[in-house]
Amino acid sequence: MKVIHIISGGDSGGAKTHLIALSKELVKHIDLKIVCFIEGDFYKEAKAIGLPVVLIKQKNRTDALFSNELVEFLKNEKPDVVHAHGARANFAVFLKKKKINCPTITTVHSDYRLDFKDNLYKYIVFTMLNKISLGAFDYYIGVSPEFKKMLIERGYKEEKIFSIFNGVDFEEKLNLTSKEEFAKKHNLNIPKDKIIVGNLSRLEVVKGVDVFTKGAALCLKENDKLHFLVAGDGTQKENLLKLAKDLGIENDITFMGYITDSNDFLNYVDINCITSHSESFTYSLLEGARAHKASIASRVGGLPFLIKDNETGLLFDDEDVNKLKDNILKYANDESLRKQMGENLYSFAKENFSTDAMCKKHLEIYNEVIKNGKK
Repeated sequence: MKVIHIISGGDSGGAKTHLIALSKELVKHIDLKIVCFIEGDFYKEAKAIGLPVVLIKQKNRTDALFSNELVEFLKNEKPDVVHAHGARANFAVFLKKKKINCPTITTVHSDYRLDFKDNLYKYIVFTMLNKISLGAFDYYIGVSPEFKKMLIERGYKEEKIFSIFNGVDFEEKLNLTSKEEFAKKHNLNIPKDKIIVGNLSRLEVVKGVDVFTKGAALCLKENDKLHFLVAGDGTQKENLLKLAKDLGIENDITFMGYITDSNDFLNYVDINCITSHSESFTYSLLEGARAHKASIASRVGGLPFLIKDNETGLLFDDEDVNKLKDNILKYANDESLRKQMGENLYSFAKENFSTDAMCKKHLEIYNEVIKNGKK
């Protein structure tokens, strides 16, 4: 079986983590190649770890001529399946769909109606382009049953949609730095007696980091032994810095910016917290599970499949900052509870959300779509 994955190459979030993890498993079973359009974070990491990645350069988002080279590449490779990830890859397949002589699949990693909400121009133009591009595919994979349900509700045919959970490699030996080394590397001058509440997210509206910041302010009124740590960058950074200052907590919350050592970040924090308004099945929680971290998540998308309230973690309704505060303080005031919940989450995630399970499910889907052919 030969499968060609297509991704922009500049991805730095969940889609990047997903395809890197998936490809490391798939190459053990099938003939796999990954096509990228730019030399960004994904392309560099995939190349560095030896994945079979090919660069077909696109000058910019409006450059459609590169698609001719893509078609020529696919013509020579003769894949059984073409599998796209993300708006840019979707558009590339849409442009030349009639010349791709095999079934096409796209994985929906996020709610495409929210992806560009932070930029009005991109929101109007790219959201519409992605919606049009999605209509060209033969099959769809939603990252969680909730995303499959979302696609059905928006008119996509149920028989053409699969759902898969993200997975991480629980057997991988991580070369972690110590907490002291991590703090020194990132100039974190946080007193050692502080309990660190972490949030690993892109700083975009959909990630709800403003909810995290407001929750932090409420917590600090009741417990001054907390410090809040945000790793990520995005269009909302200045707004979030201003919000923290307006709330009077600018010395109690640190915005680190974009980091590459996410596993070291999760090793450093005591509580892992996701406050998104919309999620498929975020890697921030899965990687936190691998790090045995007590976790809190908003009750959105596929997150409740991993975070079982009061069993493997704590949940709160989207934007309910008071419940978020209560959950953080519940962990902060009980070290044994933090440890127990971290162990519960690790055991549950290891059994149900491994890269091996994710790979097997993809192979089942590929076999089915090859059998069924193009729609």
